[in-house]
Amino acid sequence: MCRKGICCCRDIARGGVPVQHICMEPNTPPQMTFYQELEVLFTGAMRFVDGLLMPGWKLYQVLIILALMVVSYGLHHLSDGWLQSWVRSREGWQAWQLRMIVPIRHRLGFLLSRGLFGR
Repeated sequence: MCRKGICCCRDIARGGVPVQHICMEPNTPPQMTFYQELEVLFTGAMRFVDGLLMPGWKLYQVLIILALMVVSYGLHHLSDGWLQSWVRSREGWQAWQLRMIVPIRHRLGFLLSRGLFGR
């Protein structure tokens, strides 16, 4: 409770559990609450990094996702060159047919990553 029975406080919660109580009294400078919120954000980020560095399944999941991103990026650049050379080898195509290839070429990386990640 703040002074004079008026509560202008709030709880910063993580997962529904109050972690820190910040009182925003009128005489508290706004920079102070900003720094307190920044401290809570930094603490949460450090907990996340600590959780990743502990041996376990979380680290493997992050490494698998990063590896799949690198593989899909490489496949995108390989298939982009292949698609471009294939389209240039075609003769007699109309302009609308060539225009249909451009969005496919731009979205090919997304399509490949979706195929690797699944769903």
